[in-house]
Amino acid sequence: MPHLAMLFEQAVDACPDNLAIESDQIFITYCDLEQRANQLAYYLMGNGVTLGSFVAVVIERSVDSYIAMLAHKSNFLILSL
Repeated sequence: MPHLAMLFEQAVDACPDNLAIESDQIFITYCDLEQRANQLAYYLMGNGVTLGSFVAVVIERSVDSYIAMLAHKSNFLILSL
């Protein structure tokens, strides 16, 4: 079964300008969502998060929570609390 990150990457490649998230009058395309998730992943890695690390995220369900869920593709685990 394909990994969530692989499925997401396929969606980004196939239709980067399609709407991925709509929440509270915020509209995010697949391309934008990938860029934001990568930005978070690089930030975390730049601050010492490495392969096998656990990262706890305390955040209400929002666009940011989806970004955090997708940032895990850098091989660390994000726990949504």
